[in-house]
Amino acid sequence: MGKDNGTAKILAILGGLIGFLSVFIYFADPTLGAWWQLEGVIYKHYISALGTAEVDDFTMHLGVLGFIAGVLFILGSLLIFVAAGKESKGIASLSFILMIGAFILYGYSLTEAESLQILSGTIDIINSISQSNEYNMFFGELGFWSWRLGNGFFIAIGAAVLTLIAAMKIH
Repeated sequence: MGKDNGTAKILAILGGLIGFLSVFIYFADPTLGAWWQLEGVIYKHYISALGTAEVDDFTMHLGVLGFIAGVLFILGSLLIFVAAGKESKGIASLSFILMIGAFILYGYSLTEAESLQILSGTIDIINSISQSNEYNMFFGELGFWSWRLGNGFFIAIGAAVLTLIAAMKIH
């Protein structure tokens, strides 16, 4: 093990820890850990990395795809620890690929989720009336409502970047 692998291991462990934090902090503080959020004057909905949110008696979910995306990200976060222990560039690369795949699948599940179809349909109507594509499912504002990718999603991106750097540095 050279000096570079020591740095790579530290980055890998840090990436894995931040990855787990980005998923599980939601259960302690949904505003910090949400991967997607919808906020209005009265209601605020924060959806976890596993694609679910419960507010009073209303449940929003991103379906099976949203859940699978969260599981893929958790697996990627777990595998980077294995990569650090075995000093394996292949496992570290697989970890990063799983994380990127999770982001793509999560984004896709946002556009396909049945619970979000009302919002999506409203966005489609606004886009057709205004002749623009100003509104999308990732970021937007409509009257008293605003929606965006949540803080947890951006924390997860940081974990993926650390994982990529670790994968490149492991020999």
